[in-house]
Amino acid sequence: MSIKLGIFCALLIFCLAAGTPTRAETFTLRIGAGHPSAPIAYVDRMEHFFVPEVVRRVAETTEHEVNFIQAYAGTAAKIDEILEAVQMGLLDIGGWCPCFEPSKAFPLNIVYFLPFTTPDVRVQVRVMRQLIDEFPELHNYLEASYGQKLLAISGLDNYGLGTTFAWDTTDDLAGRKLLGAGPNLPWISGVGAIPMSSSLVTAYNQLATGAAEGFLSLPGSFYGFRLYEQAPHYKITNFGAMAQVILTMNIETRANLPTEVVAIIDQVARELEVVATDLSHKKEISGLKKLADAGAVITEISPAAQTDWARAMIDWPNDRTQAINDFGIDGTTIMRRYIVLLEQAGHKFPVSYPIK
Repeated sequence: MSIKLGIFCALLIFCLAAGTPTRAETFTLRIGAGHPSAPIAYVDRMEHFFVPEVVRRVAETTEHEVNFIQAYAGTAAKIDEILEAVQMGLLDIGGWCPCFEPSKAFPLNIVYFLPFTTPDVRVQVRVMRQLIDEFPELHNYLEASYGQKLLAISGLDNYGLGTTFAWDTTDDLAGRKLLGAGPNLPWISGVGAIPMSSSLVTAYNQLATGAAEGFLSLPGSFYGFRLYEQAPHYKITNFGAMAQVILTMNIETRANLPTEVVAIIDQVARELEVVATDLSHKKEISGLKKLADAGAVITEISPAAQTDWARAMIDWPNDRTQAINDFGIDGTTIMRRYIVLLEQAGHKFPVSYPIK
């Protein structure tokens, strides 16, 4: 065979191969979260919206199929291990709260660094989506350092404080042992209380044994985990809703999937932001009602007590902002923009936090 004929045959084979439809494949993805599904909005929507929608749309609009192995409630990784599980490929997709990664995910904890923000989780998520779209450096480091891409954000409803005792002023909290999680622990120490690290899955026993006297929590979760049985006084403190739950995906997994499958995953993930946030808002409303029906004593913090608490922490947002700067991210500009976006959305802070 001549060289020219050989080249022609090679080109013919290449062209025929290029025109051949992509072989249909079935892909199995592992998805998980540290929290259980039923009481937690973002996990509920992962299980009952994200997974079935991706499966359905891939089957209906591509030649491929996707199956999911689902692992919630810490069956694959605990609440503070999801980032690492996605990074190592133990999970292809993980739902997790950066609050449980206060060091590795420090910049994404920015919402915790501004106490007494909007109590409406729907507003908070919309604002945070605009913020991270304007400043992608808030999450790009996840891909560079931890091998995963941010797919979606959603929210935790308005934080309150459930306690074993009644209280009215911040002075009543001084010396009390209160539970929090990661970046919200300084909210506790700001008024002279004793911060103790915890989570929804461990708080009940800590309260039951007297190791702690209260827990910063969301009303829906406070009811769902039956924490009111040990801490029947629930104060609506309006620390604010947190756009603090994210869905991430292993970048190697993405690279090994057909582009049309990746596009569907990304589309459904963005829709997840809305449905998970809406469910979180509904769980707050129903959670307060269920707490009241279960006999919990529900009160709301007075404007004076909230202002006192905010004044006690007035320099803390700036301190955390400077720490974001240490990551090579312009935290000062981002925090100032975050405050402006919240104010434009109609929120009024109890104090004016100086961001230098």
